[in-house]
Amino acid sequence: MLSVEVYAAGDTNFRAVLINFKGKNPEVLYVPDYYEEVRLIIRQARELGLNVPILGGDVYKSPKSLELAGKDALN
Repeated sequence: MLSVEVYAAGDTNFRAVLINFKGKNPEVLYVPDYYEEVRLIIRQARELGLNVPILGGDVYKSPKSLELAGKDALN
């Protein structure tokens, strides 16, 4: 099942969106965004116990993403 959620540019709290996803028992999340949003989304997803793979664009390979999101969140 495919599910799509949206958020506004500049948002910093993604918990409501992530809780919606968690309730659907996803196998993976796809989050194609930039450093600032990605780091927050990944960190908040992990805090909520959403431990599925999170995929995205080339931002994820950047050392900046590792620095901002944290090694444990990106593992």
